[in-house]
Amino acid sequence: MLVWPFVTRKWLFEDPAGKPLPREKALANWKSYIDGVVSHYKGRIKAWDVVNEAISDKEGEYLRDTPALRAIGENYIAKAFEFAHAADPKAELYYNDYNIEQPAKLEKALRLVRTLQDKGPRIDAVGIQGHRLLDWPPPEMIGKGIDALAAAGVKVMITELDVDPLPREVSGADMAVAEKVADPYPRGLPAEMQERLAKRYGEIVTAIASRPAVTMMGFWGTHDGRSWLNDFPVKGRTNHPLLFDREYKPKPAFGAVLKALEAQTRVKDPE
Repeated sequence: MLVWPFVTRKWLFEDPAGKPLPREKALANWKSYIDGVVSHYKGRIKAWDVVNEAISDKEGEYLRDTPALRAIGENYIAKAFEFAHAADPKAELYYNDYNIEQPAKLEKALRLVRTLQDKGPRIDAVGIQGHRLLDWPPPEMIGKGIDALAAAGVKVMITELDVDPLPREVSGADMAVAEKVADPYPRGLPAEMQERLAKRYGEIVTAIASRPAVTMMGFWGTHDGRSWLNDFPVKGRTNHPLLFDREYKPKPAFGAVLKALEAQTRVKDPE
């Protein structure tokens, strides 16, 4: 990950009083930072998540209100792609975000892709963060979102797949959100919930694997004890969202994923 507005240092774009820097000064800082990082790894990094989670969740707002946006303007993203490409022309360039296969953000994601195709050197792929709930979003929505992004001319990757089986009020991965809801399974996920989790993983992976435009699917962690969902959106909760439990043993969800992948392999290669 090259740029994530949630953790990008404000001094790149703001003066000590918190006011936006002049645009040319902010652009110079932007270029210097991206040049330095990408050039350091030139030839060793195949692809960069150039900008991460820049699209706003708010209705009627295109991009998140960030120091970079206030100092440079909307094309700070296109400039990031431009600077990254110049620093390593052979590296692939990706945009990554959560919930962008869902209608509320899909049009914004497509707008960003078109902008980068028109004004940037290129965009090679879009990463959909697969942070799912047990009942949201439906697999049909996931599939349609993948299809729409693929039709825009980019590869699609599922970059952060997990399924939260615990109660929560919002989906996605907005790190500014904090909730106070129940911690119902501190001693382990009951068998009934294991089966629900497995079924959900199966239908999600089926929707993903049936789309040729998806070139990669990655899970956001290896086992439940290391999942970020133990601390988001509720701090210190015992969560169970991954394919392996805290003892590194495969859960029913692991078998469901294998079954879904094997089924798609048989469809594509009947021999």
